[in-house]
Amino acid sequence: MHILGIDPGPVTSGYVHAEFSGERGRVVIHTSHADLKNEDIAFILRTWVRDFRGPYRIAIESPMAIYSTVGQSTIETIKWTGEFRSLARPHVTEVSPQEVRLAICGTAQAKDPGVRQALIDRYGPRGTIKKKGQLYAVTKHAWRALAVAVVVLDREANRNDLTSAPAATTVKSP
Repeated sequence: MHILGIDPGPVTSGYVHAEFSGERGRVVIHTSHADLKNEDIAFILRTWVRDFRGPYRIAIESPMAIYSTVGQSTIETIKWTGEFRSLARPHVTEVSPQEVRLAICGTAQAKDPGVRQALIDRYGPRGTIKKKGQLYAVTKHAWRALAVAVVVLDREANRNDLTSAPAATTVKSP
């Protein structure tokens, strides 16, 4: 399954196009940008939704206000999140920052370095210029975009497991 992961920001956003195989530890990063202009991501979404053939999802981290006052940067991020969501319909899934940390690290108190390390633990090291790993192209905000994509991948896998599981049977004891 192909998943576009987006970590929205006020002017630029982290973006990853990842293709996940059936194996838990296999991912192909087709493109990764740590700070791509939001206008460019909007163009990618328009093109993707119109032209891509095959199963895919678009995963967007939903912004969250953690302070009592919200600044202009947060407002701009919320605007862009809405724009991305509207362009990606009906294939969009939003994920909260807490859900990302909990699903990837097992705790909602994890920080970005912990999320990055959990992804490396799952998919292997980034590698070097000479010996690139699966995650070589992922940097800065793209780590968060990849984490959002992985959460959506795991949700889809769990949903498929639940829908393909045999129906429960009741056995009466004599």
